[in-house]
Formats: sequence, C-alpha cells, structure tokens
Amino acid sequence: MGVVGSRVSAQLGERRLRTMRDTTVTDMPLGVQAPQRRREPGVAVLFSRAPMWPVPVVMAEPLKAGRSDTAEVSLDDKAVSWEHAVLEPHPDGILVTDGGSRNGTFVDGAPVSAPRTLAPFGSLIRMGGSLLVASDDVLAFAYDEARNHPGFVGGPSLDEVRARIAMIAATRDPVLLEGETGTGKEVAAQALHEASGRRGRLVGLNCAAVAPELVESELFGHARGAFSGATAARSGLFRSADQGTLLLDEIGEMPLSLQAKLLRVVESGVVRAVGDDREIPVDVRIVAATNRNLEECVADGSFRADLLHRIAAVRLVLPPLRERREDLPLLCGDFLSERQMSITATALERLWIHAWPGNLRELKNLMHAAASAAAHDGRDVVHPEDLRALDASSGDDLRSRILDALNSTRGNMTQAARRIGMARSVLYETVKRLRLDPDSFRGRSK
Repeated sequence: MGVVGSRVSAQLGERRLRTMRDTTVTDMPLGVQAPQRRREPGVAVLFSRAPMWPVPVVMAEPLKAGRSDTAEVSLDDKAVSWEHAVLEPHPDGILVTDGGSRNGTFVDGAPVSAPRTLAPFGSLIRMGGSLLVASDDVLAFAYDEARNHPGFVGGPSLDEVRARIAMIAATRDPVLLEGETGTGKEVAAQALHEASGRRGRLVGLNCAAVAPELVESELFGHARGAFSGATAARSGLFRSADQGTLLLDEIGEMPLSLQAKLLRVVESGVVRAVGDDREIPVDVRIVAATNRNLEECVADGSFRADLLHRIAAVRLVLPPLRERREDLPLLCGDFLSERQMSITATALERLWIHAWPGNLRELKNLMHAAASAAAHDGRDVVHPEDLRALDASSGDDLRSRILDALNSTRGNMTQAARRIGMARSVLYETVKRLRLDPDSFRGRSK
C-alpha cells in the first residue's frame, strides 16, 4: 500500500473505516445463504501524492477532510489545506463544501464554488494532490488480497471476474471471454491458465491476424508436402498446447469453413494435421475471446450455433475502462513503473473525464507517450501537459459520439450519458470542454 496509503488507512481505520468482517458471516452451514453485505455510501481515497489501494470511508454524517490530524478524512498531502473541505452524505452522492482551501476543491475537474456542491456517485473529488471517488457502495473498496494478481490490476469492478476464475480454474470447461477491444482479455486468459494448475503451456492465436487459408495449418498442423510451400511438417498449436490452454482470440473472425473442424476437435479431443490421416489425441482447454456479439453472428449466419454452445460453457465479461475509472491511479502507476515514473493528481483528473474507447490498450499507449514527453522535458513525473496524445484521441471521435447521443436523445443529458457509457457528471464536464450546447438539441426530431 505504501507509506502514504498506510498512514491514510491507519488514520481512517480509527474513525470511519469499516471492514467486510462487520457485515459478512463466515462458517455458515451448507445450504444456508450468507446475508448480503449492506451497501454504505461514502468516499474512497484513491490517490494521495501517489497511487494507493483504495481506502473506504463510510459516511453517515458530515466529515471534515484535510491535513489536520483531527480531520475525519486526514490526508498526508502538503497540497491539502489543514481543514480543506466538508463532505456530507446525500441520496445521489456526496455534498462538497470547500473550507477556504488555498488550492481549491474540484469535482470531475470543475472547481467547487458553491456550498454543498453535489458530487454524484461515481465522480472524482480532488483536493490538492489527493483524489477521492464518491461511491454508493464504498465497502466494496475494502482491501482484498485476491486483487493482487500480477498484471490483473483493479479494484471491486473486477471482483466478479476474479471469483469466477477461481471457481472454474481447475475444471476443463471451455471459457468464452467477452468484452470490448483492449479490456484485458489476454490478461484474464493468463490468470485463468495460471490458476488452473495445468502442466502445459498457454498458447494463443489471433484469428483475425492470420490469413484465413493459413488458420487451419496454424491450429492443426500440416504434413510435409501437404500444400505448396509446406517443406517441413508442423505440429500446430493444438499439439503445442497439449495439457495446457489454447487461447483463440477474436474467434468471431474465424472462417465458417474452419468452425466445423474446430467443433470436431473440441468434441472428440483429437486433431488431424492437414495432409495427414493420423488422428492424435490432445488434452487442451479452449479459452476463446471476442469483442463481437456471437449471438448476432449466429443470427446472420457467420458463426455456428453448435460451436458457440460448446465454447461458451462459461462466459466471463471484462468491463470497459469507462466503467472502472476508480482503477485509473493503480493502472497508471503500474504502466509508469516500467519507466520509473509517477503521475500527478491533476493529470489523473484529466484522464478521469476521458471516454476511453480503446480501454486499457489506449491507456497503456497514452502512458508510454506521456512518459516520453515528460522525460524529454527532464521530468520523472507526468503532468497534464504531457497528455497531448489524449487531446488528439479525444477530439473528433468523442465529439462525434456525443453529438450523436445528444441528437438521438434530443438533448437529454442523462439518457445521452447512459448511451455513451459515461458518468453524467463527466458528460457535463466534457460537453462544457467541447463547447457544445445540449439545449440546441431539444425539440429536434430523432
């Protein structure tokens, strides 16, 4: 957790931090369902001069936030005033009142000027160099050792995926990983393979990156002379993954002609190389991944229904980054650690209001570009001005998607935010930054 996180955690633990043990029953008899954990509103401290494991603070009454040891939310941050702000619970979020701080208080990048300004659930509150997220279920942020899987960085948004992986890892059931491009499906496949205990390797094939006429040879191998250019025999990925795991990425792009052959291998457990009559048994667990809706592919005839039923014994959905913004500090810290760099709270604040169409892949590329920009200026800390690539990626594409959403919802910001997959408070800030007028869409026909 680090020095900063440890101090914040210790101080809050004495005052308002509740743990999962308070609301979870252990040693329940078989067949008796444990009571559901009660949802509690509050804030989680995500960043205080550095990324940290989120520290949850339950709010049942107004709390003072600041650098003072007597503040209920005490932040070890010299950029935070002694008594920086007052936070109080509200049915729709957290009410924020700046206490005359020298550096100001911000909600999703907008300065708090009026008393009791609402920070809706899911929005970011910045005080100095510290970041807090308003949450309607803050106990979900309580520290859990299971979240420490290397490379699988994230908080409660990934808990369901982690739990499902732990539950099915030791089985032979095929798994279908679903999610948008860049959401970390390959990382999830690696976590599943490592937890499975299988003795073989994890072997992968991107079905969209290989010419259709070569996919069969890649998967099943070929005999020498099986076709023009086959000067030597090849075993194929199924045999390479024997007693291990085979990841078929972008399986929705697999040619229809090969889907029947894949189905046969999945059902029979034997492979036959191209140009060879021998059938060779293999023990391979199939993990498929896709960013397409395979049910729609079945409906339009581009994917076999029987193959979908076989490979989707278990389905895991990886959430997009816009639905797990609270993980941004840890993710950025992880990506920047490769360059021995860090990031400021104001830079993270800019990242928070981005829509992230490219998800984790976009964030990783952005952090590498920002680190290079900072290093060019002789710094080891990423500042907002280093996020020039963010401005380029945020421009026309984001503007176009917001315009489409506003037009289709006739300026209804709540519906438009839901359509885009963006927090309403973030959409308001983005609309302001792009100088768009939602009122101009009201009254238009859809």
